[in-house]
Amino acid sequence: MGDPRKLKNHFSSVRRPYDVSMLEEERNLKEKYGIRRKKEIRKIEYLWKSLRQRARKLIAEKDKGKMDLLFKKVDSYGLCQGEPTFENVLALKLTDVLDRRLQNVMCKLNLANTPMQARQYIVHRHVKINGIVIFSPNHIVKKEEENNIVVNPKISRQDSAAKREKKEDKSEAEPIKKEEEIQESAKEEKLDEKKEDATDEKKEDKSEAEPIKKEEEIQESAKEEKLDEKKEEAK
Repeated sequence: MGDPRKLKNHFSSVRRPYDVSMLEEERNLKEKYGIRRKKEIRKIEYLWKSLRQRARKLIAEKDKGKMDLLFKKVDSYGLCQGEPTFENVLALKLTDVLDRRLQNVMCKLNLANTPMQARQYIVHRHVKINGIVIFSPNHIVKKEEENNIVVNPKISRQDSAAKREKKEDKSEAEPIKKEEEIQESAKEEKLDEKKEDATDEKKEDKSEAEPIKKEEEIQESAKEEKLDEKKEEAK
């Protein structure tokens, strides 16, 4: 049945898993690059560190064959601008390798609007490279593969149609909202007018009631004076 295949390590665990600064950096990387699992960051870290370790060893060994292989690999991934050298390889950052992920390359090529949308396309198997379906967002894209990334045209059409529907719904909803606002403002104006009319009526009632009260007071005072006069005459 053949020899069993030799398994390789694709990532290494962290010595201090609860380091606060490291946790903050990982959180920022997940938000920026649309990463869902820290295991993806560990894989990219393993690749990044392995390239730098190989460069350090080759500086001491000075093996031209291995040096050429390393430089070809770095150049094929598009990690260095221009001809790769030991200085460029040792100066690589983790973000340089993260930028070469399929998820982020699709955003740069305007094949997706956001990293999360690109991730959805990849996971749902709507992305092909050289005719082969790629369903790993962590796939490192080579220079030769950039122009051969294809997204299912049906999905892009559906997304564009959905965007148009949203825009149409918004455009239709705006005049309806304006009409509702006009009606509400008219109702408020009517209520204000009614309140003003009620206050005016109250004022008029008060002004009419005041002279009546004065006349009643005069009549009562006249009656009291007459009673006093009668009492004096009786005495």
